[in-house]
This record gives sequence, structure tokens and C-alpha cells, in this order.
Amino acid sequence: MSNSKYRLSKITIENIKNTEYGEISFPVQGINNERKAGLLGIYGANGSGKTAVIYALNILKTLMSGYALDNDTYNYITKGKNEAKLKFEFDFETKDLISYIAYEFILAKDNDEPLYVKDEKVTYKRQEDSRTIVLIDTTRDESTDLLFSPKLKYEHVKKDKDTLIDLMVSSKMAHEKGNHLSLEKKHLTF
Repeated sequence: MSNSKYRLSKITIENIKNTEYGEISFPVQGINNERKAGLLGIYGANGSGKTAVIYALNILKTLMSGYALDNDTYNYITKGKNEAKLKFEFDFETKDLISYIAYEFILAKDNDEPLYVKDEKVTYKRQEDSRTIVLIDTTRDESTDLLFSPKLKYEHVKKDKDTLIDLMVSSKMAHEKGNHLSLEKKHLTF
């Protein structure tokens, strides 16, 4: 049995339903800094963003499961806006290591185009580190032909032509289906 513990520690929401910007943190509670669930419920006044948090969690679940977003997700973006930004931060603890992982992305909609995910970014930091490491960033830089950064990791994938072609096809198909860039384990091994 694994002694690993992981938990959602913070959600940042921009332009989901009536929430222009909001953060919700789930602090660690317990004796001797023992990790316990830091959330029993969400409460607040009408219009304060409770439903936006539920929508955000549903989007996260869908994307992390590798499924396409529902057509209704298009309506989650605040009326009059073309993009929504979500960031999820996690604590991860093993016997010897405490680390922090963040997953952020933008939901974008164009007039007649389906909703799609862009600018996905996964970062990682160990508790004892002073800086955060970018594991993957799909933010497009028009001045390069990179599908993602950091460049060193892209160059590693680029060495295997079949993997690179698979990744390029997956990227195009995901965009056409209104989903995110499928960075599956079979594509990327570092």
C-alpha cells in the first residue's frame, strides 16, 4: 500500500460564470501539521462563486481523465469574455518528499469555433527548492516551431520522429475536437 498523500490545495478562477477572479485555498489542518482534509464545505452568499468552483472542478476532472469537454462548457465562460483561466495547485507527499504541482490552462472560445484548451502549463517544486520547475508549457511562441517548452524536453521528444508525429497529430486532433493537447505518458518520457 502506498503512503503517498496528495490533495488539492488551491484553485484560481478567472472568468467562469459570474466569477471575474477568485481564489480558494484549502489549508492543511491538524495536530503536528498532520495532513487532513482542509475542506468540509463551501458556503457563501448568492453570486459569490460557489458554482464556479464546482464548474472548475468538473473541467479539471474531464481534462485529467482525457475526455473532451462537453459542449455546455462553452457557456461556463463569463458572458462577454472569450477566455477563462484556471489554475489548480496540489500538495504531494511521499515518505521522503513534499512537493507542489500546479496545472493551469486557458479555455478559449472563438465566434463559430468550438471551445478549446490552450496554454497548458504544469509546474513542479519540491519543498526544499527555491524555484519552480516548468515540466511542460504549451503556450505557443509564434517565433519558434516548438509544440511545447522547455526546449530541452522538446528536443528530447523530437529525436524520436514517430513520437513527434504522434504528438503533432494529437495536438491537431485535440484542437479540432475542442480538447486539450494530449500529453500522454506514451508520448513523453523524460
